[in-house]
Amino acid sequence: MKTSQIFLFALMSCISAWAQTNTFPSTGDVGIGTTTPRSVLNITGNQGLDWQESSDKKGTGLLTLGNPSEGASMFINTPTHNSYYPAGLGIDGSYDNRHSIINLKAFGVKYLDWYSSLAFHTSDGTSLNEAMRINRFGNVGIGTSNPISKLEVNGDISLGRMHKIKFLETVNGGDRAYIRSTDGEGGDYNSMIFAIGGGNESMIIKNDGNIGISTQNPSEKLHVAGNALFEENNGTSIKINGYHGIETQGNSHWLHLNRYRNDDVSIGHESTSNVYMVYGGGKVGIGTISPDDKLTVKGRIHAEEVKVDLSVPGPDYVFNEGYDLKSLEEVQEHIRENGHLPNIPSAAEMEQNGVELGIMNMKLLEKIEELTLYTIAQEKRIKHLEKENETLKSITERVAKIEALVEAE
Repeated sequence: MKTSQIFLFALMSCISAWAQTNTFPSTGDVGIGTTTPRSVLNITGNQGLDWQESSDKKGTGLLTLGNPSEGASMFINTPTHNSYYPAGLGIDGSYDNRHSIINLKAFGVKYLDWYSSLAFHTSDGTSLNEAMRINRFGNVGIGTSNPISKLEVNGDISLGRMHKIKFLETVNGGDRAYIRSTDGEGGDYNSMIFAIGGGNESMIIKNDGNIGISTQNPSEKLHVAGNALFEENNGTSIKINGYHGIETQGNSHWLHLNRYRNDDVSIGHESTSNVYMVYGGGKVGIGTISPDDKLTVKGRIHAEEVKVDLSVPGPDYVFNEGYDLKSLEEVQEHIRENGHLPNIPSAAEMEQNGVELGIMNMKLLEKIEELTLYTIAQEKRIKHLEKENETLKSITERVAKIEALVEAE
């Protein structure tokens, strides 16, 4: 009986002490640690609040409000996780030189190979869907739960006009590099501008597909206001499909390089037809669009020197033993019958087929060497005649002397 009285006294003392700091007034406001609650639930004091799922759980409960003197943090645990290894969302604050910071934290670290992510969900009225995630590496994913870069968006991104996508830090307060859309410049609201080097807007892609470099008003698919350099790098080239080409323009003259037909490439001038053409078979024509050889020129050629590789042997064979050198009588007969030298094409043939310089020069050299042989033969004959003439002259003088002696007697 005495023991029961002592226990009851102790219990009433505890209730009385607790009731001094907690109240449940008729207004409906609840005070914990205060008898004058100023809201529906007013908790004061330096003790945290730990709401656990059940009494047999160990560690932190589903909701923990921390000690204000220790940062006044709030921790919401995941009810499906083992509460011995608490994991959940933590909210606290910090202050640094008039700068208040609200910290939103994803907890879940027990071992070194454990990690946590922070996921944001929205509802379509029937189910929850993940809209954004920040993973353990600090990568932010929108529309994806596995971002592999600092920002990965699986979907469209919309920016208002004149708003920019900026790169790197600023230089003296100015933008270093950015991308923006036009905002009505010249009535254009749909083009894209690229800026580099302290905000220098150096390239534009117009809404008609034209690209301008160092110009804001490209008139062609690629318009470069300045020089362009293409360096060799594993076969670097400019490729042009269709019959379009490269064209230069001035006040009154222009030059174009374009595909003419099939595999032909032509160079032309505004006031003339195509003056230069590379034919598909590797043939080049100047003044003609139908070259019939590696180089066909419709007109005169002015050059300091022309070198021709021979396709026929040189005519030194004329001086060989046994060469069939026609007699002058035979040559005369051939000329009388054909109207041209032997082994030389007629004028009609040359007019119809043209003259191959290498072959013709060798034929002419052959005739010169034959003429040399004729000249040598004539020289021999002349010397022989001169010798005979000297003999006849000597005889004539002797006869004259004899005749003079006879007359004298």
